[in-house]
Amino acid sequence: METPTSLATDDGIQPWMSPIGAAYPIRHMSSLRTEYRRIRDLRREQMQPEYERRLRMSGEAAADAWREDTLRDVAKRDLRDLRARLTR
Repeated sequence: METPTSLATDDGIQPWMSPIGAAYPIRHMSSLRTEYRRIRDLRREQMQPEYERRLRMSGEAAADAWREDTLRDVAKRDLRDLRARLTR
């Protein structure tokens, strides 16, 4: 089974594995939640072409499992990065 990082694009990294930029600090917990939802939607959109490829190759169950596993791993990293931006 391929891992989330096993597939490389021309620049050597999948878009959903690249860190989200830290353009500004997050000052409120509600802003953190909003930003997290935005990033999660962005990651899902970035993963869509690979998901469709896996859907054709392996079927719906395998593609869904890959997407959920990958989103879980990426979301943990993204949430950690967002919390670091939260000014207390």
